[in-house]
Amino acid sequence: MQKFLQNSLFKLLKAKQKAEDAHIKTALSEAPGPANTSNPSSIPTTTKVSSSPVVIRVRGLPLDRQTAKALTEEAITTNLTESTNFRITIIPSCIFSDETVALVDFECLPKFLSSLEINHLDSWETSVHGTDLSFDKHFIGFTQLSDPEGEVQADVITLCGIDGHAYGSWQGRGNLRKMWLRHFLPEDLPSCRIISYGYKAKLARRDFATIEAYADEFMEALSTIKKPKVNSKYYSKVRTKNQQTHTRPMIFITHSFGGLVLARSIIKAKQIDIEPACSAIRGILFFAVPHRGIDISDMSRIMDSDRHPRLDLIEHIGIDSLALKAQLKDFVSMLRDVKIVSFYETEQSRRLVRDGAGDWKRNGEYFTSLEASNAVLELPHHIETQIPLHEDHSSIVKFRSKSDSGYQYALAHLRQMVERLGNTFPLGSISNARKASPTHYVYPPVPNHRFVGRNSELSRLEKWLLDDSCQRLAIVGLGGVGKTQLARAFCHNTKHKYPKYSIFWVSALSWTRFQQDFSKLCQCGSTLSYAEKENALLLAKEYLQSEASGDWLLVVDNADDTDLFQNSKDSITSCMPNNERGKILFTTRHKDAVVDVAEWNVLQLMEMSMEEAGLFLEKILGQQAVLQDETATTELLKELTCLPLAIVQASSYMVKKSVSIPRYLAIMRSTDDAVVKLLSSDFKDNTRDETSSNALATTWLVSFKQIQRDNPHAADMLFCAALLENRTIPLALLPPVESNVDLANTIGTLLGYSFFTEHEKEGFYNMHRLVHHAIKICMPHNDRIKQQTEALIDRLASVFPIDDWENRSLWHAYLPHAVRVLQDTKNVPSERRADLCESVAICLWRDGIYPEAITWISECSSWRHQWLSEIDTKRLRAQQHLAGIHLDNGDVKQAIDLLEYVVKIKKSRLAEDDLDLLGSICEQARSYRSAGEFKKGIKLLEHVHQIEQKFHAEDYPQILVSQLGLGSLYLDDGQIEKAIEMLENADRMGAKVWDEDHPLRLSSQHELARAYLENSETDRAIELYQHVVQVRENVLVAEHPKLLATQHELARAYLEVSETKRAIGMFEHVVRVQNKALLEDHPGRLRSEHCLGVAYLDNGQSSRAISLLEHVVKTQQNTLPADHFQRLFSEQELARAYYEANQLDRAIDLMEAVVAQHRLNLAIDDSIRLSAEAWLPVMHDARKKKKGEKSCNV
Repeated sequence: MQKFLQNSLFKLLKAKQKAEDAHIKTALSEAPGPANTSNPSSIPTTTKVSSSPVVIRVRGLPLDRQTAKALTEEAITTNLTESTNFRITIIPSCIFSDETVALVDFECLPKFLSSLEINHLDSWETSVHGTDLSFDKHFIGFTQLSDPEGEVQADVITLCGIDGHAYGSWQGRGNLRKMWLRHFLPEDLPSCRIISYGYKAKLARRDFATIEAYADEFMEALSTIKKPKVNSKYYSKVRTKNQQTHTRPMIFITHSFGGLVLARSIIKAKQIDIEPACSAIRGILFFAVPHRGIDISDMSRIMDSDRHPRLDLIEHIGIDSLALKAQLKDFVSMLRDVKIVSFYETEQSRRLVRDGAGDWKRNGEYFTSLEASNAVLELPHHIETQIPLHEDHSSIVKFRSKSDSGYQYALAHLRQMVERLGNTFPLGSISNARKASPTHYVYPPVPNHRFVGRNSELSRLEKWLLDDSCQRLAIVGLGGVGKTQLARAFCHNTKHKYPKYSIFWVSALSWTRFQQDFSKLCQCGSTLSYAEKENALLLAKEYLQSEASGDWLLVVDNADDTDLFQNSKDSITSCMPNNERGKILFTTRHKDAVVDVAEWNVLQLMEMSMEEAGLFLEKILGQQAVLQDETATTELLKELTCLPLAIVQASSYMVKKSVSIPRYLAIMRSTDDAVVKLLSSDFKDNTRDETSSNALATTWLVSFKQIQRDNPHAADMLFCAALLENRTIPLALLPPVESNVDLANTIGTLLGYSFFTEHEKEGFYNMHRLVHHAIKICMPHNDRIKQQTEALIDRLASVFPIDDWENRSLWHAYLPHAVRVLQDTKNVPSERRADLCESVAICLWRDGIYPEAITWISECSSWRHQWLSEIDTKRLRAQQHLAGIHLDNGDVKQAIDLLEYVVKIKKSRLAEDDLDLLGSICEQARSYRSAGEFKKGIKLLEHVHQIEQKFHAEDYPQILVSQLGLGSLYLDDGQIEKAIEMLENADRMGAKVWDEDHPLRLSSQHELARAYLENSETDRAIELYQHVVQVRENVLVAEHPKLLATQHELARAYLEVSETKRAIGMFEHVVRVQNKALLEDHPGRLRSEHCLGVAYLDNGQSSRAISLLEHVVKTQQNTLPADHFQRLFSEQELARAYYEANQLDRAIDLMEAVVAQHRLNLAIDDSIRLSAEAWLPVMHDARKKKKGEKSCNV
């Protein structure tokens, strides 16, 4: 109950937090539309005062801070009527040099300021000791948020978006409600003045403001900011038409519409040659600014008429707006020395919908408000940095903590902008840094927006970047595992987090491609002119080794060809620079290609985790497609082995062909050919090299050809492995090589390409499942592959372990491969294949997998029947094995017919004491026992036992087998004392010959326990059964027939000592497992269901007993003759169940039929016959009594 209450409370709190977050998002959301906005005329006259924390600005305070704080506190406490906590922070005014401003953090809005809740643009005035104070929460105009102690290097000025708030738009949504411009940035940029700018931007306002008007207002306001105490070396000289003046360096942070206002302001300032000019601006951070327009459908919806004065403004910022195109062109042309960082959103926003009260809420469907391409300027890399943030349009500027990646990226670039002022490094820990070198970015410019996860790998790469002791590293992995995408993500992270690094990207797909890419790097050196082709590589290397190159990261992608990394003059190796400030990252499928040049530093990249793969698929197909059938999605990802390129390829196919995930999964699981076709389907992927093939199979084909060229032995192994299962491949099954050195090289090649991975068991390997399919594309369909297949079958038949129990771990390892080869070669029968069929069948037989064993022994027997003579030993052996498996599978009649034929042939050709003949006779006796013909079986085995004793010692294994069979037959025939004597001797001798877990020893103990039970030695029986069950549970699978048989007998023993519930539990387990593993008419399954029905009956559960026993009897009546002992037992127990349920007519009819059969087949004094006959008068008396009671009642 306590756990339930805790879970309920957790869900309640989570729901409450979600509701609060939704409210905050609604109240403070930015473009593409206002939130919770309505016509001012519809505002109610009374408004509930907000219970959330709120920040109030107080202006008009004197310069003395103590006085300012005292006046503010007195104004509040004088008017405060309720108990609420508040905190006062005094900061300078950036407008008036003789004033300060107070920021008051209230626990909740006090009642005396409730008018500010009703009208957001209102202010509340009061006078304290002759000083007029103004309280507001709109933060319109400039508000200084920080108070630098020393000299100010620059002003950082922020502009919020339309329908935004100068304070709330930048406030995090966490429980601490931190506002990063006020709480984080001043600590991390202590030499900068942080200033927010607010303007009347509510969409519901009925005014005719335009971007032009907002820009004019901003420029005018900007001119009123007072000059801070500024270090003169950071001054900029700006020449106007009439004068030359000093102005402060400025960095702008803008969100959404605010960025458009800033752009228009800069354009106008440049046109009329007044402040602020571009020379005063050191950098701009654009957060989700719609330079090329935004989806305005959401904003247009809230306009209450076609004549709303704001419609023109909304259309101005729409997609394909001509006005925005013109503004963008003008703005870009004016940017020279200004560093731009463009952040764009990757998450969708919710649409606005009206709630029950008629207010607008962001609870609608998801939509893309601002495309990434519309939020960037597409300027050269040295001017603009583009950074994706996994947020929506509003939350992209709401950082909760300093650990938010968006804040870290923004801070890194702000610091870099400040550092560039006067080429000094005045910030804290980097004050002694080297003189900055210009950074260059020559790598894929657009990040892969589908990239997810790989956090541990990115973390390791970041540590490597910062580790001075390790200059080179290779990302190694299977083709399609995501090496290039990981390297790209690392480059973008480095650019944003460590902007001092230049980043260079070259492709090693070919020597020509490498020369083209690497030669371009020499152009990054400002002192180097364009080089001749023969000198370009050398100049590029010299530049990267020079001090002028600064800190840099070089990525050599697709470094797969070993020939390109030889120690020669014209090789990639010879071009690699050595510079302690440089890092070189390789991506390769072939470890051997770069392991030396990478100085043996390797990051092995594996497939994605299931969670990462799910997120990746969701990124591509969308959440709805993934959630539509989560089970199918999980199964598909397993089929694709969570390989990124396979997921992209599958997604492309599904989208192009309008195929659902379940349908694609069904196609993939249909045939091997279908998988190969899917893996071969090409598609377009802009995140990969344009010269690379995107089809997964074609991608691997390049590696296959390289292996064929460099190591033919490895190619042969690869093709051979494709004929086997892809897991736990024994080295013994692969083509042999001449020496251990050749073997090491061959296996090393396959491991180096990640086509093989080492298994935990020595001498075994795993192969990637999709590679296993893909190899079929390039396998030579000629005599060569036919020869390899035949050689593999011959090798399997030779090394496949015999069915000795000691070899079971080995045959379990070989079995899946042998079965795979047999399945794929059904149309090419041969003698060696028949031999392999026999070995496989026997091992499956020992494992209790009878139907599959019958399949393969039947194929073996059929081939030998066709090609070998009637008396051939191998043909007769296959027929005997087929009979034995049929017998254990419940096909008694087929087994008897086969064994009688085999024994007849062997008797005609072999001596009476021949072990092969005696073994066949033992199997024949076992078949008679299964048919209930105990006397015939006893006669045969007594004859066999007599012969064996003449020629062999008593502990000879074959004698023990015949003793076991004879003891079991004695037991079935009621000769209990003889059975116990025979079985005890077999167990005693067996302990000398067999290990404790050997099947024959356990079988003898099982039968001995059964004899003890029949002899009423119940305790001894239970103890022995429990031992056998324990050992078999350790060595056999849960559904093995022999384990189930012992559990069945143990349950029967529990019934004998009246442990009915314990017996029922075990019987139910046995029946449950058998129902999954055995056919409905299997004798073993029917026997267990019979016993469970009897147990239900003894436990007073007559209705359950009747239901189960009726099913058993009905099945036996369709499969067994009327006089079969098992059928008669079940009919007798069903009659008894009818009696217990007072269904006396049905009980008597059935019992009379049973007695009639017994009288035909059993002696007059037989105990089974007597038991049935004894029930009849009891049932008749009960029926008479029942009729008499009815007569009395009448």
